[in-house]
Amino acid sequence: MAEPGGETDRSIAELRAVWSISEQRLYPLATTATDLYQAAVPLVRSLADVLADVASHDDLSRRWTNRADALAAAEAQSGFAMPSRLAADDVLGAAFALRDRELAAQLERADRRQRVEAARDESSEWAVLHRRGDIERGLADPYQSIEFHLATCLALVSTVEQDPSTARPNYVVSVIEMDADGVDVVNIDVPGMDDRETTDVGTFEENAAAMRALILDRAAGGSEG
Repeated sequence: MAEPGGETDRSIAELRAVWSISEQRLYPLATTATDLYQAAVPLVRSLADVLADVASHDDLSRRWTNRADALAAAEAQSGFAMPSRLAADDVLGAAFALRDRELAAQLERADRRQRVEAARDESSEWAVLHRRGDIERGLADPYQSIEFHLATCLALVSTVEQDPSTARPNYVVSVIEMDADGVDVVNIDVPGMDDRETTDVGTFEENAAAMRALILDRAAGGSEG
């Protein structure tokens, strides 16, 4: 394992690339070297547990600089030692990648909850839980959004995806049901709210408007059919 001394802080994006390579090296061992894989998995999980108190990606980046300390703590906690035939940084990278995904999910959940609470405080009908990308740029910057209707707990999901048969943009609008906090998905198949797909960006926006109207109709006590 590379010693942390002399390392400079790297961005989370740079480190994710490093950790991804670690996973690509480690996880194929499940079929090529089962004994090594079985020895690595408890350490990866223990390392992720050691990192459970990390509350930000900046902190996670700093922990990587001192990752030898995390490994020592994980070995002591789990009772498993790093196998000599494994590259320690591969095990560490896989663990940091796991914690990175867990942290991202936690932060996203907290952000969604805050957005819904803010919408309630402002007496808004809708809360935008997520929005990124550019509709006009198609697959160059794929658009994604989740608009949550507080009264019905229905969320309008608009995405630009690649059509596997044509490799061109496919514009999809769907409705899902979420919990009252806008955090967890309750149902992905809402009666009367069938997905709408198109290859035309103008129709995409029309479909989104139509689905919003259906949600508002549901809120007003309209038909579910």
